[in-house]
Amino acid sequence: MAVTVAKLPKSTTGTGPLRLADDVLFLVFFPLAVVCWRGLCLLRRRYEESISREIAVLRVMSHPGIARMIASFRFKTGAYLVLEYAPKGDLHSFIVKNGSLDESSARFVVGEVVAALDSIHNAGFIFGDLKPENIVLTAEGHAKITDFGAARPVSVAAIKHVQENKDAVHNLRDGDHAWRSARNKDKAAFEQKAAEKKEQSTGQSMGAGADADADADSAEEVKDTRIEGTACYLSPEVAKGGIPSAASDCWALGCLLYQCLAGRPPIWAENTQETMDAIVKFLPSEQTFPDRFPPHAKELVCSLLEPKMDARQNIDGVAAHAFFNSIDVYSLYSLPAPELVRGAAGPVPDAQ
Repeated sequence: MAVTVAKLPKSTTGTGPLRLADDVLFLVFFPLAVVCWRGLCLLRRRYEESISREIAVLRVMSHPGIARMIASFRFKTGAYLVLEYAPKGDLHSFIVKNGSLDESSARFVVGEVVAALDSIHNAGFIFGDLKPENIVLTAEGHAKITDFGAARPVSVAAIKHVQENKDAVHNLRDGDHAWRSARNKDKAAFEQKAAEKKEQSTGQSMGAGADADADADSAEEVKDTRIEGTACYLSPEVAKGGIPSAASDCWALGCLLYQCLAGRPPIWAENTQETMDAIVKFLPSEQTFPDRFPPHAKELVCSLLEPKMDARQNIDGVAAHAFFNSIDVYSLYSLPAPELVRGAAGPVPDAQ
C-alpha cells in the first residue's frame, strides 16, 4: 500500500516541514506525523548530529505522555522521522484560539506534562525546550510532550547511549538504494564550498586564516554546549549562558502553568533580547497575576519561578503540591481525558 502524505502547517520548531501520512504501510491504521530533513541542510546546519541525538533519545522513551517515534528511515537525500500524530494540535494554538484554560483543565494538562517530564528526567535526560508549542493533544484529549531537538543526556547511562547512537542518521534503513551515493555528493559539495571559503579567508590575514582553521576543526566535533529554547521560557541561569538542567525544565513548567491559566507567558517583552534581559533581572516580588488566578496555582508558579536554582521547586515537589491534591498526576493517562474548558482570559492572537 502506498503512503499518501498531506502537508501540515509549518512547524514552529524550524527543524523541517511536518507532514501527515493518511494511509500507512502494513497494519498501522492511525495517522502519523512525518518530519523530514532534506539534502545539504543535514550537513550545513549540522542537523545530522542533532537528528541522531533526537533519535537516540526517542528510542528510550516509552512513557504515554511522550509522542512516540514509530519509525525512522532515509530516502534519497532526506532523513525522516515518523511520529505519533496528535490531531487536536498543540497547546499553544489552542490558547491563542480559545484563550486560557479553566483551573480543572489546566490541572489535568499540566499534571500529564509533569508525569511525562518526570519520566524524561528519570531516564537521564533534560528536555530543554518545554513550552505550549511542544505539548500536543491527542484525539482522546491527552497531552503529550513532543520535539526532542533540544534534549540532552545528563546521566552516565544516557550519555553513553547517545554516544553509541551518534551515527544513528547515517545508519538508518535506506528506503532508496541511491541514498548513500546522493549523500556523498551532498557532502562533497558542502566540503568544496567550505574549502573555498577557507581559501578566501586565508588570503585576507593570518588571523582570519586561523579562524577558518578553527571553524573547519569544529565541523568535525561539536561539543554539547548548546543553548536552545524559546526566550520567554528560559530560566535565568540559561538566559545568562548556563547549561540547561532539570531545574531549568522546572522553571519552564512554571511558565507553562502560568500561561495555561493567564493566556500568556509570565515574562515577555517585544523582542528576544529584551525578554532575556527581563528574565535575568526578574524578582519574584514583582510577579503579577491576573484576577481570579487560583491561589494554589499562584503558590506553585511562585515556587517554580524562583531565580535561585537550589531554592526552586523540583519535579517531585510539583507532583505533591496542593494544586494537584485532587488528582494523582502519575495515573492521569489511565483515565478518560476531560474536554478542555476555556478560562477567564480571552484569546490573544499575538500571544507568545
